[in-house]
Amino acid sequence: MSETDGILAPLRAQSPLFRSGRAMTIESAYHINDALTQSESSGAGGYARRFEPIDRRGYQADPEDFKISFAACQAGGMRVAANVVKRGLAMVVKVPDESIYTFGFRRQGSLSVRGTGPSNEGDWGPGIGVLYQERQGMRVAISDDHLGLAFDLSRARIAAILSALIERPVVAPLDFDATFSLTSEPGASVARVAEFIEQELSIPDSFLARGEIASKLDDLLIRSLLNAQRHSYSHLLELPSPAASPSNVRRAEAFMRAHAHLPLTIEMIATEAGCSVRALQAAFQKFRDGTPLRTLRKIRLELAHNDIRRQEAGASLLDVAMKYQFSNPGRFAKLYRQTYGLLPSATRRRG
Repeated sequence: MSETDGILAPLRAQSPLFRSGRAMTIESAYHINDALTQSESSGAGGYARRFEPIDRRGYQADPEDFKISFAACQAGGMRVAANVVKRGLAMVVKVPDESIYTFGFRRQGSLSVRGTGPSNEGDWGPGIGVLYQERQGMRVAISDDHLGLAFDLSRARIAAILSALIERPVVAPLDFDATFSLTSEPGASVARVAEFIEQELSIPDSFLARGEIASKLDDLLIRSLLNAQRHSYSHLLELPSPAASPSNVRRAEAFMRAHAHLPLTIEMIATEAGCSVRALQAAFQKFRDGTPLRTLRKIRLELAHNDIRRQEAGASLLDVAMKYQFSNPGRFAKLYRQTYGLLPSATRRRG
């Protein structure tokens, strides 16, 4: 593998990920196999996939034409990759990775999937989202002149979010329909979420792509997919929201205030409030005209404001911001000023 800026320069206009500085070019599909073989011999991983050019004779005649360019980023438990292929290649799954689902779509070219059962096999071009889980013997082929985007999502995280949404454990297999349209709602919303994530991950200093906040990006995409693409639990998501209760709100607010310094999730808050995530969200919308996470941010700002006013010894403004889970100081200062009318530094000077 080698980074070749001359080759990658025209790709940057096709996907912002190619501007992120994490782009690579691979000589051919066979070179991927060589890298996997080396990983296996070093104990770094198994030879779980086999790659090959679709046109083998064409490769023998002109191997230079079979370069593969890609750019990959990590955000929380999600891996995002853009790939550009001039001449088509195929991947055969030898040992499936059952810990992930892969969601992807093409801006150019087509994708062919075989070996997953008739209901999930097909050939798809631009405007179609494809979500699949690897199976042994599965063959995924991409066409000549292909530009695609792929998101590897944690199966465990998908199950956890789904469980919170339907208010019961995910016991039976979670099977998605293979495809859905990205040109009409609700699939168009998923496409916009995916493109937003792609754009944010291409910006080196984006605070959304760092630390704990990055994990919210894959949650956003997972929630969008669970609601937009049909699956074996869709009928449960369509049930009416449970009744809201003001006692749930009070318990949630007390828990958030007592644990505002911890990295809380909506699932944790709902558990402590004694209700489901949907019930909690409905309760906050009805009795607070907002969301639980917006209330959590308000509580954290209030506690940070109190700490700054008390002039706690040895605590810098950065210390206070980090204490209450504001990982971006600039964002913290902006929210603080919007709430209290002045910057944290001005509050400290006033004592």
